[in-house]
Amino acid sequence: MSPTPSADNPDRGDKPDATTAPSSDLAEDLLARVAAGGQPRRKSAASTRRVRPARTPDPVFSGAGPDSRDPMALSRAVAEVMADQGWRERTRMAAALARWDEIAGPDLAAHVKAESFDDGVLTLRADSTTWATQLRLLLPTLRSRVDAAVGQGVVANIVVRGPDVNPRQRGAWRVAGGRGPRDTYG
Repeated sequence: MSPTPSADNPDRGDKPDATTAPSSDLAEDLLARVAAGGQPRRKSAASTRRVRPARTPDPVFSGAGPDSRDPMALSRAVAEVMADQGWRERTRMAAALARWDEIAGPDLAAHVKAESFDDGVLTLRADSTTWATQLRLLLPTLRSRVDAAVGQGVVANIVVRGPDVNPRQRGAWRVAGGRGPRDTYG
């Protein structure tokens, strides 16, 4: 038997014809084109023209300098949000309320609690009327400590309240014209 040419096995027989099947090797493909007619077929001008995609707006680049779209640290991003929303004073005051023991000192903090902060008014609650009076006398010193902790002008006013006493129940054991409950005896 004689070996038969095949496109699957180029080692057996003759080379395949250029018109039958393209070869996988670039050199063989080039030889087949030259043998078939000389020069490779040229593409028309219309087929070589590139089609441009639809025009999109030019992207905006930030350039070499810093920009608001540049990556930033989380702490800086949170600080910007707090400033934009006007939360800076409230967060400072919340931190001051949390550190009340440090601001007021251990003796005063044992008897006076920072109750709330609303619209620039800091409300303090004393254990007894004696401590409330003492705190009213110490207000200038306390105000300077609070201003140092949260910033000047954040606290517009400090209100000192005495102990939270429930109103006395009216009943049979009442003295007519009596002045009601007295101090907490503290």
